[in-house]
Amino acid sequence: MSEHAGTQQEALSTSTFGHARSVHDCDSTLCELEVDDDFVQSSDIDAKAGGIADWLLQQYNTIEFGNIAQYRVLTQAAHIYDVMGSEQDQGQTLVAVFKALAQHVDIDANFLVVAGAQNGLPAVVAYALQLASALGRKERARFQADLDWALREAVRIGSIKICKSLRAAGANIHAPPPPVPGAVAPNLIRLANGNRPMISYLQGLGLTNGPDLDQASWERAQRYLRAKRARHVTFRVDDSDEDA
Repeated sequence: MSEHAGTQQEALSTSTFGHARSVHDCDSTLCELEVDDDFVQSSDIDAKAGGIADWLLQQYNTIEFGNIAQYRVLTQAAHIYDVMGSEQDQGQTLVAVFKALAQHVDIDANFLVVAGAQNGLPAVVAYALQLASALGRKERARFQADLDWALREAVRIGSIKICKSLRAAGANIHAPPPPVPGAVAPNLIRLANGNRPMISYLQGLGLTNGPDLDQASWERAQRYLRAKRARHVTFRVDDSDEDA
């Protein structure tokens, strides 16, 4: 999640998502969205998502940050499910809203991969990874840091499913500390907070319990891991060379 995205979120006032289809006059803390019967009874999720997206785009168009509607989808998730008449799912309904928003604004994959992991929404994480596949080299390097952050969040909430998708996308279980003075790389097994299935999953990846690592201790640990791997390297003899 970029610092910019975090700043945007912190700067927003808390709003309430009402049952409304059109935006009424509102102050900075409360807007209502009216829905008609056709909207409620419609089975077209994409059409409903488009209506929600239109409302979000109108409500969250700020002078200071521009349109930050996408950063409110997850904070308004319960109300979005309610208005769309959907059961709580693994994020598929919210992805429909993000896709509708994507027709108007660029979706922040960095923000989305972390927020999706924090909220235990595999579909949202998968959508973020899909968006990230189109990033350039520099953007991908920045995304990697958020990918590693998302993995830590997935471990924290106990979602092995999200961990597996993040690992498949390149998340590093041995990620270095963030480039911030005093930051540490948390031990993932400790971060699992006693969740036995998650701990077993992490141990299966070769992780062990231990302290959080600052930059210096993390570098020492990496040297140890490299040396350990080197001791297990085997070389295959090319029989064709011997015959020659």
